[in-house]
Amino acid sequence: MLIQKFVYEIIKSNAFKEIALEEIKSIYMSFFKHHEKNIKITKFNDNIIIIDAPIYIGLEIARRAALIKWSGIIIDNENAELIKNLHFKRFKSVPNTMRLDAPIDEINKYLYFIRRTISIDPALINLRDPFYKFKIMRIKDKDTLVMEIDTGRFKITKRNPFFRPFAPPATMDSITSRILVNLSRVSIGDIFLDPFAGTGSLLIESYFIGAVPIGIEIHPKHAFGAKFNAKSIGAEINILIGDATKCPFPDNHIDAIATDPPYGRSASTFKKKIIDLYTEFLKESYRILKPKRYLAMFYPAYLADLSKYAEQIGFIEIFKKKIRVHKDLSRYLTVFFKP
Repeated sequence: MLIQKFVYEIIKSNAFKEIALEEIKSIYMSFFKHHEKNIKITKFNDNIIIIDAPIYIGLEIARRAALIKWSGIIIDNENAELIKNLHFKRFKSVPNTMRLDAPIDEINKYLYFIRRTISIDPALINLRDPFYKFKIMRIKDKDTLVMEIDTGRFKITKRNPFFRPFAPPATMDSITSRILVNLSRVSIGDIFLDPFAGTGSLLIESYFIGAVPIGIEIHPKHAFGAKFNAKSIGAEINILIGDATKCPFPDNHIDAIATDPPYGRSASTFKKKIIDLYTEFLKESYRILKPKRYLAMFYPAYLADLSKYAEQIGFIEIFKKKIRVHKDLSRYLTVFFKP
């Protein structure tokens, strides 16, 4: 298996750096369902990390991650042959235009390297819209040639509630939705469930990952709104009107669960006590989730003992991060594992 060195620039927000690393790890691990696989992560400053990964996993991390704002592959003599055929869009009739961001006194040296190893003619330079984008990065006290690859963050932001036809208050934004879906370690073709589907934010993001999205929503208006939102951007989701504490699925049936249950303030709990709603939901989630799979969720900080209850059911908490929403509310982003 060919291993490449990928460079990722994550967002600089201190509150989300830990989450960004967990998101990358989760995407990597989604390719190894039934056994643990170590991921080698090297950080060389606060927001730049390097990962050794097979080419298909590295590209998928760049495509799926919500908190990566730039990504690239380190280019050297060993992987130059692979880079020649990386872009399937290449045709003989289309010139391989390029751009190189490098110190002016070293440009010729790197242009010669690119021409010799990747067979791109440096004469075909296009600064505005190049096919290949190269730049020199200082990595571990060494100037390194890096080729930019596409990232998915910009496309994810285009699905924010602002652009949707149905987006009532408290609708989750697309970036947070994608993070939560990624933390569930869902993979292409998996059955993904959001038992509190709301207006469909998580279902839409799971669809664009390549999963089979199924949602449960107790409020008919929101369920129809979710279908309307999905249809407006070409997504196909499945949504049932029902109760998240009484899921219509057999035991050990769902591949991944991610959700943002209501807090009882801006969202209705249909007269159920918050603690009862959450504990019943966790018990039902454990029943329908396949072994060795994951549940990612938010819950308010005032339910401090919820993790203990989840562990009593049988879940193992593998990640937990407290996030301040506003002065009156903090919540935990948590990932549970069903052994």
